[in-house]
Amino acid sequence: MTENSVAELPPVNAEASQEMWAEYLASAGIAADQEPFHVAESFGDNPALADELLHEMLHGTKRATSSLASDYAFYNERVPQVGDHCIVGDGNGQP
Repeated sequence: MTENSVAELPPVNAEASQEMWAEYLASAGIAADQEPFHVAESFGDNPALADELLHEMLHGTKRATSSLASDYAFYNERVPQVGDHCIVGDGNGQP
C-alpha cells in the first residue's frame, strides 16, 4: 500500500494581505479607527483545493462557508460576526 501525499497549504502572504486591506480601506473611505474585523486565510487543506474553492467564490458558485461552532472554542478563535471581512488566499498563499 502506498500513501498519497498532498502538498501542504502555505499561510497567506501577510505583507500582501495588509497591502490589500489598506487599499480596500482607502477605496471604501473607512478610517483606521473604524475598520471592521478581518482575517486572512485560505479555504481547504491543500493548494489545489484552495485554488478550486477560490475559483468557485470568484465565479459566484460558492457563496457561503461554515465551521463547527465547537472548533472556535477549541482553537481559541473569535466566532465570525456580521460585518467581518475575510481576505482569501489562493493555493500559493497569495490574497
